[in-house]
Amino acid sequence: MSKHISKGYKLLVISDTGMYQKDSHWYAFGPVVTELEYCLSLFSEITWIGFNRNDQLNNASYKQINSDKIKVIALQKVGGRSFLSKINILINYPKMWSVINHQVKKHAFIHVRAPSNPSIIATRLSIKYPDKNFWFKYAGSWVGKTSKSYSWQRNKLKSLKRNSKITVNGLWDNQPKNILAFDNPCLDDEDRGLGKTIVEQKAVKKPYNICFVGGLNDNKGVLNLIEAVKQLEPSLINEINIVGDGVLRDTLFKKSTGLNINFYGYLSKKDVVSIYTKSHYIVLPSKSEGFPKVISEAMNYGCLPIVSSVSCIPQIIGENNGYLLRSIEVSSIVETLIRALQIDEHLFYKMISNNYQIANRFTYKIYLDRIKNEIFELETL
Repeated sequence: MSKHISKGYKLLVISDTGMYQKDSHWYAFGPVVTELEYCLSLFSEITWIGFNRNDQLNNASYKQINSDKIKVIALQKVGGRSFLSKINILINYPKMWSVINHQVKKHAFIHVRAPSNPSIIATRLSIKYPDKNFWFKYAGSWVGKTSKSYSWQRNKLKSLKRNSKITVNGLWDNQPKNILAFDNPCLDDEDRGLGKTIVEQKAVKKPYNICFVGGLNDNKGVLNLIEAVKQLEPSLINEINIVGDGVLRDTLFKKSTGLNINFYGYLSKKDVVSIYTKSHYIVLPSKSEGFPKVISEAMNYGCLPIVSSVSCIPQIIGENNGYLLRSIEVSSIVETLIRALQIDEHLFYKMISNNYQIANRFTYKIYLDRIKNEIFELETL
């Protein structure tokens, strides 16, 4: 972590990240908590706007916010696909606007996590306050097909003025200077040290172990993965480890009868690392993505990626370090799994060693340097 603290800068974070309070302590989605904890090396205080998610009290992927330098403001959660849910979003917009506008007026540096409903409000406020420094971090796919809401937000972000910098997954042609390719961080020095040991010592012996880490929903393609595994020779795969939860959980339980499959639900980062450690491949047959952090995490811990060829993923994953699915249909997943599971030990080690080196680009050190020098151009003492 950087030791040089900037000149008392304060950061406002606007997001729809889940958070809840328990026993006078605030908890929030772990990867974002970690990210903001590292940002305290650049900012003396962070005010964080997110969504109150008391329904996530037992979610192991949530992490306690230990620093008193991170101040939490929890908005009422909105969202959903039903007509009533959409009406509720509109009803809550004035309250969200009031809270977000009040905080924007108090801060010079604003970080917005998009796409989300709060980010729509922040987009308008970036125009209202041209003297403020806005950084919009777009997490989804910056190109290609997406939902109408996400597409609308992408177009709005592309039109923002120079007081707003937009960071996106991947490097794309003909982008304005204020739209930057930006890797999402997930690895610290401890991760890198442990990952090096695991990569060097990973036992390679058929049949292999595969893992999936993500939401159990239609977009992530996990149901197609299970159907594909059922068509493989049993001798190819030892066990399947599924990390995450979602609407397809019960369906997946029923579909997985007869398979050696473990459903873990949500896990802490430490426990997810234990899954990477014993797995040889991570399989993510997603319909759409930005660049999921779980790919770079898995690469750091010696898992070869078998992933969809969407968004910027082909810019990082290729024939030298993984496998791209030609489609997310079951037949394509079967074909790619067979090809991947038949590689020899020498090639496997060569590929995971290559991945370990590539994973260095996803470290918090590089992330902080880019925030300081390219995003907010902060002066240091």
